[in-house]
Amino acid sequence: MLPSTSPLRRVAGVRWVEPIVPPPRRRRGGAGVLASVGGLHSHLVGGASDAYLRAVVIPLVDALICAGHQVAAVCGNLPVWARTELAATLPGSVRVGPSSAYEFEAALLQADALFTSPGSTTILQAASVGLPTALLPPQNLSQILNAEIFGLPGGSVIAWPRSVIDRALVDELRPADEDAVLGYVYRQITEHSGDQAVRSVLMERFRALAVCTAAPGGPRPACGNSGHRGARQVARIVRQTIVAPSPLDKQPAARGVITDRDHAR
Repeated sequence: MLPSTSPLRRVAGVRWVEPIVPPPRRRRGGAGVLASVGGLHSHLVGGASDAYLRAVVIPLVDALICAGHQVAAVCGNLPVWARTELAATLPGSVRVGPSSAYEFEAALLQADALFTSPGSTTILQAASVGLPTALLPPQNLSQILNAEIFGLPGGSVIAWPRSVIDRALVDELRPADEDAVLGYVYRQITEHSGDQAVRSVLMERFRALAVCTAAPGGPRPACGNSGHRGARQVARIVRQTIVAPSPLDKQPAARGVITDRDHAR
């Protein structure tokens, strides 16, 4: 699942494990479209969190309602103002705001489709239950990369207009450090959150994907048969490491060297 250009492909001795997600269960569906946005947490985020909600999440919910879709829930670390604004447009039974891991797993099993910011854990968890998924515009560097790894070009990815996030500029900033990229991304999201041209482009993409994503056989993340046994595999590696003999235990004591056992005598 790594891009062909990833330097990790050239690293020897890496032990890869499958995704760490709950074991797959039968998805029931029927609850409608689930939106998941996580939450921006960074010392650089400033007002970008609120700006992302205004530019992406609230217009997305409006587009889903206008397209006649039932909204199952809007999950994420949403501030009070966003929960209030969304609750005013959604039925009172719709959950809006943070969800526990178990609540979110249950929501995935009940949903018909998912619109999510490109966090890898959510993408893999949705894939494990076969949930049609569309990826919202990314909020940070890891999400930009996740959208490219898991997304289907021209299908399941809702990209920012180039006027907001210039992918070539992201690559130019990456050698500096991640903070350089985050500063650029957060600044651009904040500055363009009220741009009506940007809003119109995103609304058009939301509407287009709302139709095909919520349809039977809608787009899935490009995860392939990635599995779900990562937690078990990590536990096995840790257990093997703990019980394995220390490299020092394998070496005979050098002549003339007093060991702890000799002191004990």
